[in-house]
Amino acid sequence: MDLCFHPGTNAYLWLSFLPAILILLIGTKLHRVVVKLAVEIMDKCPWEGNNQINLRDDLFWFGKPKILLHLIQLISFQNAFEMATFLWSLVRFRLHC
Repeated sequence: MDLCFHPGTNAYLWLSFLPAILILLIGTKLHRVVVKLAVEIMDKCPWEGNNQINLRDDLFWFGKPKILLHLIQLISFQNAFEMATFLWSLVRFRLHC
């Protein structure tokens, strides 16, 4: 059996790229937040060892850090769904071959 001719296979192929794109976006945003905080600390007093981090909501998208949390949860769900779909298709096609 050739998997290319089954309906819906294309959708799962393109859906698998969505978590990778979201991971890149989230990682880039978190990197930007960390760099901005590091620059702020170094601008205040670069030689002091005990600096306070001023983490605030305006560093995140739309001033809502919960958006990142929801996106991370969405990626976790998509990865679990993709793994379950892969295992199901592996068992299903192995039994029918």
